[in-house]
Amino acid sequence: MNKITSFLTALSLSFVMGISPSCHALDLEIGNTDFKSLWRSISELSGSNDDALLQDKSDYGWSLFNSYDSFFEKAIDILTDKESGRLVKKIYDCQKEIFKNNKKKEELNAQYFAAEDSSWNPFATTKKSITADVKKLDKKNEDLRQEINRMRDQLHASLNRHGIVIDREQLDFLLSSVSGPTLSKMLLVTDSMKQILNSIEVQMKDNADNAVVKRYASIYLVTIIALRHAQDLAVEDLKQNCEKIDRLIDQAHQAIRDAKSISGYNTDKVLLSNIKLNTRTVVIAKKYKEILQNYQALILAERPNIERNIKVARNMYHTVNVASSLISIVQKSSSDYNALFKFTMPAVNEIYASSLNREFDKLSERLNQME
Repeated sequence: MNKITSFLTALSLSFVMGISPSCHALDLEIGNTDFKSLWRSISELSGSNDDALLQDKSDYGWSLFNSYDSFFEKAIDILTDKESGRLVKKIYDCQKEIFKNNKKKEELNAQYFAAEDSSWNPFATTKKSITADVKKLDKKNEDLRQEINRMRDQLHASLNRHGIVIDREQLDFLLSSVSGPTLSKMLLVTDSMKQILNSIEVQMKDNADNAVVKRYASIYLVTIIALRHAQDLAVEDLKQNCEKIDRLIDQAHQAIRDAKSISGYNTDKVLLSNIKLNTRTVVIAKKYKEILQNYQALILAERPNIERNIKVARNMYHTVNVASSLISIVQKSSSDYNALFKFTMPAVNEIYASSLNREFDKLSERLNQME
């Protein structure tokens, strides 16, 4: 057995065990607790499933490898389980609480006109008690909004530190949009990818051992394929929500036609008001759909870069002496992922500019309720 064969045999054994000789020593150099946990978890996942990284799902067939999606969904879970991920979850929890409070306010307001002005029973529902309850809910919502703003500031600062380029306005819209959860997952995976690549780049300069290079190649592969999987989920979600918006626009148009079919509609204040409101709904919904489609187009535009990086990384994975190549790929990939969130909002009609985000929030709530 020659030296090359002996080396490759030893290398194979290290991957069967799921670790590289230098893995733990390198882990200790990573100070952040969250990132250390992420690094180890993704390293273990890639080390124990190397075969899953070398071909795509279509190359396997359902019976041979039916856990392909679940494998990369697990990778996404690992890559999003960190401080920024917990901030995003708390933001969505607060938004859900506001939504519940608003539903409760609607119920209370519906009871208001039928309620008595006062009652001897302190537990009875009266106009006074309803007004007090609505004020309490408004106060809770205001506190929740302030908490959301605080957490968004933290999240924005964290993303900027890691080199993810996204404006605060873009982040606010992303988190409040109907496709926010899937877009946020993609953003968080991109954030983790950047951190992992930066860490690999730094550590590869100090340790160019071939086994370590290949180990890092597998970690790079699992994260980039997980990012592609997160992109697929986001694109599909955006597509479905655009279809929901189309249905909502159709409903608004139908309501306008129905109003205009009623005799004397052009002098009826209620019908004219309904027509105006439905017309505004159509304008806002189309603008909202345009923004979601821009996100979708941005993701799809980056797909060739992602696919190419996956192919290059797989080729690199099979090559032993590629330490310098890995660093080069890492540097190129980092700049590629910056482009993912260099997103420009479409121009907004001046008349709607000041209240657009509030209208989008309302529209998101309506879309979330559509079957």
